[in-house]
Amino acid sequence: MNLWTWFEQYRAKNAHDAPRLRLVDAYSEAYALRESQPGRAVAIFSEACDLAERLREPWWRLLYEKFRLDALMHFQRDFREVLEVAMHLTAEAATPSFAELPEPYYIADTLLAAYLGIDAAGYPETIRETLTRWEGDVPAEPCPARYLLLARRRQFAMEEERWADADDLAERELELASHDPDAERAMHFSLFAYTAMCQLAYRRAADEVLAHAAERAVELAQRCGQACEEAEALAWLALAARRAGRDHQAQQAQRQAVGRMQHLGIPPAPGYFTALAAFHEQREDLDAALEVRSRELTAVHDHNRRWYECRTHLERCRLLARLGRPLAEPIEQALTAAAQLRCPDRYEDQLEQIQIGENRAINAIG
Repeated sequence: MNLWTWFEQYRAKNAHDAPRLRLVDAYSEAYALRESQPGRAVAIFSEACDLAERLREPWWRLLYEKFRLDALMHFQRDFREVLEVAMHLTAEAATPSFAELPEPYYIADTLLAAYLGIDAAGYPETIRETLTRWEGDVPAEPCPARYLLLARRRQFAMEEERWADADDLAERELELASHDPDAERAMHFSLFAYTAMCQLAYRRAADEVLAHAAERAVELAQRCGQACEEAEALAWLALAARRAGRDHQAQQAQRQAVGRMQHLGIPPAPGYFTALAAFHEQREDLDAALEVRSRELTAVHDHNRRWYECRTHLERCRLLARLGRPLAEPIEQALTAAAQLRCPDRYEDQLEQIQIGENRAINAIG
C-alpha cells in the first residue's frame, strides 16, 4: 500500500470523526500555502503533529513531524535544527511500532535532504549508505519514492561535481516519467529534472540543451502551478536567449523571472540566483551579477546551509576579484563560513586560488 492510499483509507474509516479527518486534510491545506505562506504551512504541520499526539496516533505524529521538517527545508529553505530531528525520526521509524508504516523510505528522504542541504561533502559515506539501502526497498516502476531516489542521487552527484553522472540521472528521471501512467505526477517530477538539466547544461556551455530544458521547465511549471520553479526556469530561459543573441526575449524573460519571484513568500532556489548572475555576467555587467550574489548570500546566511553559503561566498569573491575590489574582508568572511564545514579543504583551495590571482594582479600593476 502506498502512503496516499493509506490516507484515503483512514479518511473512509474515520468519516464522522472530525479531529481525525483533520489529520488527513491538514497536509493538502499546508501544501497549498508552500509558495505564498511557507511559515503558515510549517505551523499547520506542527499543529497536526500536536493533534496526532493528543489523539494517540503515532503514525500520524511521525509523518507530520517529517512533513514539518520537509517544509522547513523545501518551503522556507531553513536547515537549522532539522538534522538531529530527522535522525531521530529515521531511528524511530525503524522500530517495531512502525513496521507496517506504508513506504517508510519517505522518512529516509527527509534525512537525505538534510544531509545534502547542510553539507553534502561532510557526510558522503552516510549519504551513499542511505541511498544504497533505499535503492533495494523502492519499487522500480514509476512512483514518488523512485523519483525521489533518482533526484537525491542526482543532487548528490552535482554536489560532488560528478557532472556526467548527474546528467545521466536527470535523463533517467525523464525516462521514468515517460512510462508513468499518472500524467500529473510525471509532469511534476519532470519539472525538477529539467531545472537540474538547465544547471548542468550551463556548466558545460551546452546552449541548445539549456534553451530546450528551460523552455520545457517553463511549460511544466505553468501547467503544474509551481511558481517558484517557473521563476527559476524563466531565469534560465533569459540566459539561453542572451547567449543566442536574442536580447529582447532575454530581457523579457529576465523581467518575468524577477517579477514572478517577488510576489512569492518562498525564498528562491539556488538555480534562480545562478541563472540571474550568469545572465548579467554574459553581458559583462559584473556589478549586477555581484548584487545578485549578495542577495543570495543574505538569503542563505545563518540557515545552516553550510556548503551552499560557502559556494555563494566563493562566487562573490570571484566577482570582486574580477572587478578589482578589495578582497581581504570578503575572504575572511568566507573562511569563517568554511570553518563550519566538516571537510573545508576543497573550498579553501578555491579561495586560495582567488587570492593568488588577486596578488598577481596587484604585482602586475605595481
